[in-house]
Amino acid sequence: MSEFNIDEVVGDVATNVRSLLDSNQPKLKAFIRSQARGSVEYAAEIAEHLVNGNIQESEAKVYLDRLEEMVTASAYVIIGSAVALFEAVWNAIVNTIWNALEAALTGVLNAALPIPNISVDD
Repeated sequence: MSEFNIDEVVGDVATNVRSLLDSNQPKLKAFIRSQARGSVEYAAEIAEHLVNGNIQESEAKVYLDRLEEMVTASAYVIIGSAVALFEAVWNAIVNTIWNALEAALTGVLNAALPIPNISVDD
């Protein structure tokens, strides 16, 4: 059995999680900004057309429904991305800890430790 270095494993966990967050955060942030801009610009167009009389108040529901669909679709994608990122972070933490544990127990165990699995589908 080799030594289980707590500080090293904690550092490895932090490094692995930071790497995941660093690689995913800019993409998610850019997507959120892009979707927000599109929704806000569409809302501004609706307001402008209502003010200018290009669409009647009675017709606004169609445009507002479309705006609601845009925002809802964006929210679902953002939530899905957050769930996928959560799963990736959880798996990175578990894999790092279990690998360190297995390494420390080399020669003690006859089989690999079962690694917990988290899935969005569970």
